[in-house]
Amino acid sequence: MDFTNYISIFTIFFILFISFKYILTRKKIPPSPYALPILGHLHLLKKPLHRTFQSLSNQFGPIFFLKLGFRNVLIVSSPSFVEEIFTKNDIAFANRPDFLAGQYLGQNYTHLGWAPYGHHWRNLRRVTTIEIFSSNRITMSSNLRREEIIHSIKEMFLLSSNEWKLIDLKSTFFDLTLNIMMKIVAGRPCYEDGIDFEDKNRMREMLKDTFVPNVSMNLGDCFKILRRFTFLGLEKNLVKLSRTRAVFLQSLIDERRKKRSSGGELIDGDNKRITVIDGLLSLQETEPDYYSDDTIQGLIMIMFTAGTDTSAATMEWVMSVLLNHPEVLDKARDEIDSNVDEGCLIDDSDLPNLPYLHCIINETLRLFPAGPLLVPHSSSEECTIGVQGERDGFKFIPFGLGRRGCPGAGLAMKTVALALGMFIQCFEWKKVGAEPVDLTEGSGSTMPKAKPLEAFFRTRPSMKVLSHL
Repeated sequence: MDFTNYISIFTIFFILFISFKYILTRKKIPPSPYALPILGHLHLLKKPLHRTFQSLSNQFGPIFFLKLGFRNVLIVSSPSFVEEIFTKNDIAFANRPDFLAGQYLGQNYTHLGWAPYGHHWRNLRRVTTIEIFSSNRITMSSNLRREEIIHSIKEMFLLSSNEWKLIDLKSTFFDLTLNIMMKIVAGRPCYEDGIDFEDKNRMREMLKDTFVPNVSMNLGDCFKILRRFTFLGLEKNLVKLSRTRAVFLQSLIDERRKKRSSGGELIDGDNKRITVIDGLLSLQETEPDYYSDDTIQGLIMIMFTAGTDTSAATMEWVMSVLLNHPEVLDKARDEIDSNVDEGCLIDDSDLPNLPYLHCIINETLRLFPAGPLLVPHSSSEECTIGVQGERDGFKFIPFGLGRRGCPGAGLAMKTVALALGMFIQCFEWKKVGAEPVDLTEGSGSTMPKAKPLEAFFRTRPSMKVLSHL
């Protein structure tokens, strides 16, 4: 046997040995659909994404594996598996993926939403919990939220009086949540009184483009080599968006800093209204190196990106369902009339006495969640998922769970409940036409309605208090 044959035999045995060893040592992964070379499962992704995942889950089970280019993705929809991830393996999954959006919109992964788990993230989370979303802060913002809702109610009252009027509820709810957030963050509404209709629409679209973009995973996240090809524009749009956000947020910070230096503050009776920016600027005075303007921008940016479109979308879905079920709408109104004094508008103190209204909101969140897919998590270490059996619990998590759960859940629920309660209390509602309201889902980072909601409304005869607003 010549030397060439020895080499051939050795090569065959070596390949068989390596292959056999790989088969034995290969980590067990969840079931997965057929993958294409290089692309993996990218060809399976269709909009809306959560429906694609639901379809795949029906085929492959509550936990399955996808290969998106060179990125490994685990899709989990089982309550017990989700519980396992956010309890037993919470620290392992406390990081975010290194998406392009985090690099540019998260200031190189330093902002709260994108920062890796560690000391910096824990400090940002602590500041957010104490300075922005604490129970005391939410209580302090009660009057601000109520003022903006009453302002919208007053505009609608002047428009309708006793006649049925058509209203675009999608824009109304977005404007309302944006004004509330601006009032809490910067002490003023986004839109000035008397603003021209076209100017208002123009500003609304600009702010939507700035704070409600689709920043989900793109090709540059699946194939990092593509980030080098500038002609694809993968980074260009994110850089432009990052600059637009920075300019807008810095203008709010400079505005509050100027008011503080001149001694100007908003007063509500005996209590001073301290905005979120005011509180963060106070921290900046004690630790200027850590609480830079960039850090403050990141903290207030998350309030706009996570707290405006999602709350507005939830209110739009709730009203869509109520218009299709007028008997439920009547029952919710009866509950409000029974628990709120005659001649008074609903406020935060009334919300604990309105369980039916809360049930309507929770059921709508279950059926039409504004965020059907939680923000992606990234594992920092090897771990085992899916060894426990199914059991009850942890089934309703519209605001996430664990260390990365949404810190603003309390503020969002109070805002949505108060706004919807007042809209139901003050006006009669009916859908446009005889057909049921279209409940088709749209696509995007959140889950909007495919067709914006329009409805007819008129002032209830019993709401004479509106004429005194």
